[in-house]
Amino acid sequence: MELLLFAPINFIDQLLLKFFSVETINHVIWPFIQIGLVVTVISGWVAYASYLERKISAFMQARL
Repeated sequence: MELLLFAPINFIDQLLLKFFSVETINHVIWPFIQIGLVVTVISGWVAYASYLERKISAFMQARL
């Protein structure tokens, strides 16, 4: 079961090994992927928080 969980990562590693060395993947590529994932999650959260704040403000002002 746990091998199934890591299957996408192994697939991505095998794909990256065709173009980059192991050191480059571990020290450059994966950090960029992690940074991109964090920025994407935080941006989505900020967009949702802004939407929610506007909906609450409109409700408090009795606007539809």
